Amino acid sequence: MHGARRGLSVSRTSYYRTLQKNRLEGGKPASQHLLGLAMDFVGQDLDRLAERAVSQGFVALKERDHLHIQAYPAGKIPATWYDLALGIGWRPPAS
Repeated sequence: MHGARRGLSVSRTSYYRTLQKNRLEGGKPASQHLLGLAMDFVGQDLDRLAERAVSQGFVALKERDHLHIQAYPAGKIPATWYDLALGIGWRPPAS
């Protein structure tokens, strides 16, 4: 998403999260934040940022109080990626 927020009135509020931080934030168990593949934003230009993100191939989800942008559609991350990031044998719970 290089340069996507340039010139927009937005602030990034979340990026990479540890398991503990993700739980505290109320994140989903298989959140892409755990792999550094998701970001959250607040600000006045969220619609424009969402358009730019989608045009670059990202997934943009408007939440009630922020814009969530992730690299892949939900459920499309191979479990082995979580193994590499969080330790062998860890698996996201079934949704």
